[in-house]
Amino acid sequence: MTDTSLTPTSTASPIPSVRDAPASTLRTAIHSPHNPGKCLKRVNAVLGLYFDPDGGAETRALVRKEFVVALSKFPDWAIQRAFDTWVRDEIRRPSPGHIVALARAELRQLTDELERRKRFDLREAQITAPVRLRISPEAAARIIAEVGARPMVQAAIRVE
Repeated sequence: MTDTSLTPTSTASPIPSVRDAPASTLRTAIHSPHNPGKCLKRVNAVLGLYFDPDGGAETRALVRKEFVVALSKFPDWAIQRAFDTWVRDEIRRPSPGHIVALARAELRQLTDELERRKRFDLREAQITAPVRLRISPEAAARIIAEVGARPMVQAAIRVE
């Protein structure tokens, strides 16, 4: 951000590559803190880009408070990236709901990656888990007899 601009040109992602980052890094980014002061500063900067109807100082303060309250459950990086997306792609004044939707989309990239890894780990565990068949002692004796195992081998085979 330069001294002459109101908003940064882009906010860096907390994780350069979501696919390559360890799960602990993804969880840390998802649960990173929210700073209401930083959020309010960005709300002021972005709303300053658009027409501000004459509603008085009290109304403007209440509008800004609605943004801060609506965005309070999101980490700062997601809020900043949501505002970046809005400023880059939209031509009208945002509402708190618009920015919440964009912040949610930013978080969804990380939560979806964690969910994908979880599904992959479960599938991997199912594929690599050894299959153990339980058979009755009678069926085991029949199989041993069919194979023609000697009496010493039959004694060594444990039937569970």
